[in-house]
Amino acid sequence: MSIKEKILKPAYVAYAKFLESNKKRHLREMYRQGVARGEALRKKDVIKVLFILTNLPKWKTEPLYLAMREHPRFDPMIGVAMGMVDYPAEVIKKIEILEAYLKEKSYPFKEIFAKGDVVNNLHPDIVLYQEAGWGQGGLNSELQFQNLENCAFCYISYAFLTASEKKLFDYPLLNSCWLNCVENEEIKQISAERMTNKGTNLVVTGLPMADILMAPADNDPWKAQDKPKKRIIWSAHHTIGTDDDVIHYGNFLRIADFMIEIAQATQDQVQWAFEPHPSLKRKLYQIWGEEKTEAYFNRWNAMPNTQLNSGSYIDLFKHSDAIIHDCGSFTIEYLYMHKPCMYVYNGNDLQMNTFAQKAWDLYYKGYERADIEQFVQNVIAGIDPRRDEREAFFAAHLLPPNGRTATENVIAAILGEKPYDKI
Repeated sequence: MSIKEKILKPAYVAYAKFLESNKKRHLREMYRQGVARGEALRKKDVIKVLFILTNLPKWKTEPLYLAMREHPRFDPMIGVAMGMVDYPAEVIKKIEILEAYLKEKSYPFKEIFAKGDVVNNLHPDIVLYQEAGWGQGGLNSELQFQNLENCAFCYISYAFLTASEKKLFDYPLLNSCWLNCVENEEIKQISAERMTNKGTNLVVTGLPMADILMAPADNDPWKAQDKPKKRIIWSAHHTIGTDDDVIHYGNFLRIADFMIEIAQATQDQVQWAFEPHPSLKRKLYQIWGEEKTEAYFNRWNAMPNTQLNSGSYIDLFKHSDAIIHDCGSFTIEYLYMHKPCMYVYNGNDLQMNTFAQKAWDLYYKGYERADIEQFVQNVIAGIDPRRDEREAFFAAHLLPPNGRTATENVIAAILGEKPYDKI
């Protein structure tokens, strides 16, 4: 058995067995216990909250962590764990990037590998997860919620949920956690219709990711150029036809060479950032092999007007002028930038929920190469006829509820403060 198989196979096998064993009755009991623990911890003077992180781009609860550090009722902790849904070298690279960021920010953290690292050493009251499917991001089975006794669980997705596929709403963690925080009333209704527990644990708080997206721009991560140029992001989804694809957004294989060509053709007017989904490289290894995949990724770092982004993308967004993508959550996220956006469409049924469909309808569409070329020329010329429509959607659907930040809402929900005092 290869090193890769030794690392990855146990996570998948353990999760498959867990899915098989957890029937509706067991999930209901876990939820009941979680509610009891949640009610009890609200009476504590200080609540210990563990943030389990596996890679930097998916850490979207940083504002919540920072707010809890300043709040007298919370003691937040960071646990760094391996997300074993990638090749070993990529897993290690992602951990290194994450830990370098945490050290730069002077955020204390502990590396966690097993159940004992959590329950015996950290003693959290709440464990906060950001991934529900695929073994909760490929966590060691001992770190998954079903094995951490005497904790309450909260779920705050790292991504806006754009799909409509039932099983993406109905994972065991989503049904059995104490608080399942969602972005708006429409997503709450969509989720409740698909969940085994009918959404009894759903709480509309908004996602802290929205707070990040609406915060002022920070450091500019774009590569220096010899003169000002328009900055366009190309983000490619990972669903490129491998066996484990549940949704089918991906266009990478049909436009990969073309995107290199257009970057070269516009080098005097545009600088480009290639922002691949974190899982794309793993999928390409299966189809292209390691050598071709690495050569392609490296090429984006080598051209004078291009760069490869593999860390946090938030500042990349904020300092950009436009985006071209075929992703899920980015369909919602980039609308917070108030800038032109194009969705590359492959003709497949995107299986988007009604909320995401409304956002998708506001995008310029890239059906053919000529559509992408025209969009780029419009960005260069400052032409954006759909701006007013996007602004209206933003005001109506994307602001967190209650006139507060999503972070403030999540804290109020945990503490049982109004308007969450009935939960």
